[in-house]
Amino acid sequence: MHIGFNVALSMFEVHLPYDDINVNSGKILDRWVHFIGNENVQYDRTFTYVNKEKNQFVSYLISGNKVKGFLVYGFKNLHVYFKECLKMNIVPTVDHVMQYPNLTHLQIVQEVMKKTDKVECYKHKALSECANINSINYDPIDQKITHDIMKRSLHAYNAYKDHLNKINKQEKEKKEKEKKAKSNLDTST
Repeated sequence: MHIGFNVALSMFEVHLPYDDINVNSGKILDRWVHFIGNENVQYDRTFTYVNKEKNQFVSYLISGNKVKGFLVYGFKNLHVYFKECLKMNIVPTVDHVMQYPNLTHLQIVQEVMKKTDKVECYKHKALSECANINSINYDPIDQKITHDIMKRSLHAYNAYKDHLNKINKQEKEKKEKEKKAKSNLDTST
């Protein structure tokens, strides 16, 4: 059915990338809930991180020793990172999920961002495809939404890159201080 949808669109000269990891979305009250994983996922148990203050949760669907899918509620773009995580095959182990329930989803985001120096490629790809969005195939609402998503993604990418640069700078300064301290000890003895 998923392939058929893409084939039908391509007959109308609307080309969407096909990948085999589904994201099924729906709304509960005013918030989106996203299921990320292949259809008909078989799982034995779930492990859930809940943030009651923000009305958010992430459920990890577990089968044996593997995380097979994710259910995300209340987060804005977390499902995008989980989809990339499955595509890149950097899914956390069950032990990791159980040991760090409050941090796993954040670590997935960091891992996806780290693994994608490809993010630079995605950024350029997104910008180049932006020209295709401004066509008769897309109505103005779609164009606006796509531009908004791209702006947010680029902003998030730049903020994360700045954060990594700051951490690297702090580590370099720390190493330099340690070298100076060591050289001071060597000269004093």
